[in-house]
Amino acid sequence: MRKATLAILLGTLGVAACEGSNNVLITTPLPTFVLRTVNGSALPAVVFDSVGRRLKLEALSGTFALNTDNTFASVTQLRQTLAGVVTDRTSTCTGSFTTAGTTVTFVGAQFTADCASTFTGVLVDNTLTTRIRGAVALYSR
Repeated sequence: MRKATLAILLGTLGVAACEGSNNVLITTPLPTFVLRTVNGSALPAVVFDSVGRRLKLEALSGTFALNTDNTFASVTQLRQTLAGVVTDRTSTCTGSFTTAGTTVTFVGAQFTADCASTFTGVLVDNTLTTRIRGAVALYSR
């Protein structure tokens, strides 16, 4: 479950403009936002590490896109090490989002291991920061 939720956090973005209502409006597509750090560490970065379960999940790269129709798409390359066996895989999550000020609330469209919950982010200038179960991902363009 934790692996599934953490996998969501990895992803690209669009142009934000602020009108008098303090809501962030995505008005035109922007260049893709690129994952830069997870929990303050440059990539590749550990997302989750459990000694007892011998499971380690690392983010290798990722993009996060916010679209003008209030949808998002996140794609992240992950490396999973389970009991010494290393596997690289791609995590994809799509869904919708709403904004309130600089806060963005994301809702995954499908219930899968990589896209199963609601999570929030903060969009300021050219930076999107997301938080999922304590893991913080920073994207920039």
